[in-house]
Amino acid sequence: MGTWTRIKDFPLTTTGTGRRGAVAGNVGNVGYVGCGFGGNYEKDMYKYDPATNSWTDIGFPGNKRVNASTFTLNNIMYLGFGTNNAVTDTQFWAYDPASSTWTPKRFLANISNSTESYDYSGVARTQTATFAISNLGYAVVGNNGSSLLSCYVYDPTADTWTLKNPFVGSARSLPVAFGIGSTGYVGLGSTGATPFDDFWKFDPNASQQ
Repeated sequence: MGTWTRIKDFPLTTTGTGRRGAVAGNVGNVGYVGCGFGGNYEKDMYKYDPATNSWTDIGFPGNKRVNASTFTLNNIMYLGFGTNNAVTDTQFWAYDPASSTWTPKRFLANISNSTESYDYSGVARTQTATFAISNLGYAVVGNNGSSLLSCYVYDPTADTWTLKNPFVGSARSLPVAFGIGSTGYVGLGSTGATPFDDFWKFDPNASQQ
């Protein structure tokens, strides 16, 4: 059962092609797709309105990137991660569709200046798994020169990242993830040419045995 219906094609890139490695998310009944690679690295964002079957360019002030990730918290879409010409991007952004504004959040980097000091360089990565549960965002595994096991949680109220217990499966890139209730799920992906079929669940309130 079920039917597939083709919707309006996504806008072509600056080189007139389709794209790969784009990032997608949704807030409410609207979808968002942008960035990626299609001959060049792209820095854009389009919203899709199913009521009008239309794509609208909403712009993106951040860096070009491929293999970025998103999660949505309290009707705000957060976008970060990915690479540009093999350099891991450290910008992290929040998009509020109610005001159509992008707000830069703390860099995923080691920052020390006259106004603030923090080290979120361990959060920066590409091809990561992200999910949202209990009004918090998570980034798990991925790659930053090598495959990672680390798991970080993002608090949107404080704009802070906190290291949690590491992923206990194999380190990997290109996994999938989703959140159901108060539990996050991460699985699949690969390390080098080795693909995985395992799946894991994450309970943020339980202690690792």
